[in-house]
Parts: sequence; structure tokens; C-alpha cells
Amino acid sequence: MNTDVTNRIAELRGRLGLGVVAVVGAGLSLSARYPSSAGLTALLWDALDTDPTARQALAAELGKPDAPAKRLMGDDFAHWDAAWRTVESSAPARRRFQQEMANLDRPRSAQPSAAHEALATLIHVGVIECVVSLNWDTALESAYRRQYGADIPTGILFKPHGDAARPEQPWMLPHLPGTLTPALEDRIRRLVADHPRTLLIVGYSERDRVVVDQLIAPLDQGWRVCRIGPEARGTDDIAGPADSVLPALASDVRQQEAASAWYSVPFTGKRDIGAALAGERLGPADVDACPRLMEVDLLVDALRRRHSVVLNGDSGCGKSITAYQALHDLLQDGYEVLRLRDDARRRGVGQWMTDLAHYPHRKALLVDDAQDLSPDLIRELAETATQDQLVLIVAVDHVGGGVTTYRISDPAAVGTLARAMRERAHDILTPGPRAGRLRRRPDRGRTAARPPGRSSQGGLGLAVLLHTHRWLATYRTGRARPARP
Repeated sequence: MNTDVTNRIAELRGRLGLGVVAVVGAGLSLSARYPSSAGLTALLWDALDTDPTARQALAAELGKPDAPAKRLMGDDFAHWDAAWRTVESSAPARRRFQQEMANLDRPRSAQPSAAHEALATLIHVGVIECVVSLNWDTALESAYRRQYGADIPTGILFKPHGDAARPEQPWMLPHLPGTLTPALEDRIRRLVADHPRTLLIVGYSERDRVVVDQLIAPLDQGWRVCRIGPEARGTDDIAGPADSVLPALASDVRQQEAASAWYSVPFTGKRDIGAALAGERLGPADVDACPRLMEVDLLVDALRRRHSVVLNGDSGCGKSITAYQALHDLLQDGYEVLRLRDDARRRGVGQWMTDLAHYPHRKALLVDDAQDLSPDLIRELAETATQDQLVLIVAVDHVGGGVTTYRISDPAAVGTLARAMRERAHDILTPGPRAGRLRRRPDRGRTAARPPGRSSQGGLGLAVLLHTHRWLATYRTGRARPARP
């Protein structure tokens, strides 16, 4: 990156304080292996061939005999608009094209992309307040979810030209002049009425007449405008690809996030039940595999109503996985889950709250292993809780500190987990033919192995049973019951 580009990025970074509206086009996604408009030709051919009747009409319009679309139009862009009009008017052709784009998007959006992840960082910290994406792909949404677990908050991302996540809805095809939705227009009106921002245009050719005339041109009259792209040449523009400029622009924010007392829990990793069977410490990657306990619903309900909750229980009783399963439910409600870093405990609540400035959206805070914190500190943290900032504190000892507290006890857990394991034993624990089965001894609340026999039911091998018993011993939990503060 040359000195001029570096200086321009530094100048732009200094102007982000007013807030940013970003308009992004195909140039944002090229480095993530998405095709440009010109690269869609093969998909266009295939869509036309899906509806031979429509293709015949196109051939007649072009004054040619009907033929497969590749021979009919090839790469002749003089036929481009006529071909796209045909796709637009043919339900089978449109459906085929949009589904193919959705299929292409699925694996590509799952891969890391420097440009999208940097843009997601700027959205997350609140620098970018509105994104107008003229792309169909979901790479930005996926990048945000990978880094922060939650979806992009409502009211920030607008996709007026269509969405690969919704291939069944009509999209704005390349031959059309573009469009703005009423919701987007309303959002822009409110931002303009509030105060001027910076308009950031990334990887966009500005060929859509409606978008240029009704969005970009009016904002350009009073806002500072910066374009990012290899051909950008304006006074405030930055000439460079999005996948190098945007990460440089977001570098300071990323450093602040890395130094923060809080860590966004993305819930992206997935482990099977093996980790629990091996007696390993359970975490976010285990929320789907581990049996869901009734305590999860109790915690979710308490957090929604009271906003701050302490969860107590003996060591190894399943507090952490119960907490993560509850927080995963809240994630679906739009809460970002933040965990206090171990090395941040000595900084104190004041610094914890200061660092939350990097996480301005709806959030749920988790402090695990909080038995080393004083009751006063617990109370001080709990008193910061609101409807948009939930607080869940997990500890071995009673550390309620005047906060609503639930305690997990042991006895009922073994029965719950043994029943779940018995129901799932064949599909999860036994890869081969069954030679026996698990049965629970209700009077003792534990599992026992039925020795291999001649039963047609089959069963579990001894090693697996030992692992199961170890799991039931280390991952014990029971009914959560309210405890007095």
C-alpha cells in the first residue's frame, strides 16, 4: 500500500466520527470469488435454456433461429438486455437463475473475506449506521455472524436489489435501473434530518440510474463522499481494492476489540457428544450436542424479566453449559453474547463498562467462574443490567450479593441425562451393531449396562458405557430452584 493511500485512509478514519452510510457494489465481493455482472453469462445461458418457449421468443426478437442459449447469444453484450428481459418475464428462467445464485452464495459466504469482515467490524462498533448493499450475496451477513455470533441489527442493512437468502422473491436483474425500498428511503430521510454523515461508496460502478439519482446525488450535495475502488480518483477517494483498504480502515477498531475486557461468543464451533462423554469442560460449541435441560428455560425467562441473574451450583454440575444454552436462546432474539475475559477480572467494573462502548448493540453479558468476585462487585455489575444489556453471573459458591439467584442441585440431573442418553444411545454413541442397552436405575439415579446378550435390541460396548458413566458423573445437574438473595 503506497503512502498516498495510507494517508487517505488515515484522513478518512479521522472523519468517521460523524457516522457513515455505506453503499456497496460488486467490487466488494470480487475477492470472495463472486462474479461481476459480466461474469454471469453462463448462469444467464442456463436460465434461458430452462424455458425453451421463452428462449424461442428471444430468438425471434434477435432475428435468429432457436438454439441453446450459448449459441444463440454467446458473449455478445448487444443481446444482453433482451436476454435479461426474457429471464425477467419467465418464471422458470428467473427461478432457475436466482436459485443458482443462492447455491453459489452458500459456500462462498461461509469462507472468510477480509473486505466483508472489516466492513462488519465497522458496522458492529457503530461507525457505519446504514449499509445499502446492491449485491445479492450474503457474505456481509455471514462475516458479521462469524465474528459476533448475532445477526446484523435490524435497520442497518438494506438490500433493495434482492437477497440470496430469499431466492423465491423477485430480484433486481442487471438490465434494470435499480430501486430503493420505502424502508430504505425512510431510514435515509431520518439520517439526513439528524445531521450530515460521510457517504462511503465501495466497489460500486454507479450505473443504476435510480440509485444514483435518488440516493447518491442528493447526499453528495451536502455530505463528504469517499469512493473506494481501483479506479477511484476523486478528491476524497481511495484508489485501492476493498480487501486491502477496508481492513486498514478498521484496524484501530479491531485493536480496541482485542484489548477489551469482553469477548464476543460467536457460537460457530460445533462438537458432538464426545466431548461431554470424555468429561471435558463444555462451552459454546456444545450447546447443540448436549441434552437440553429444563433449567435453560428458567434462566431465559428470568433474564428476560429481571435482566440480571446469578446461577450457582457445585463444581461439575453443568452450570456453564446450562448458561451457554440459555444465552444461545437469547442470541436468537438478537442479543450479542459477551463473555468477560479471564485476564480482565482485575480491571474492575468501571473498566468493564467503559469497554462496552465497543459493543453498542443489544447484548447479554456472561461472567463465568465468578466465585472469586466479591458480593459488592456482583451487585455493582448486576445493577448495570437493562432490557438491552442482560447480565448472567455463574459461580460455584453462593455469590448472589442481593441479585436474583438460582441454584442448580445434583439429584434430578442424572435421571434427566440418563433418559436423554438412553434415547440417543443408538444414533450417537454406538457406531456399530448394538449388543446391549443402557438402562437407568431410578432408585439410585445412575446408569447401568445391561450385559451383551441375545436380545435383538443390541447395545453399547463396555468402553462406551464407561465414558457414559463418566459423563453422567461430571455433567450432573438438577432442577434449578430460586434461592433467597
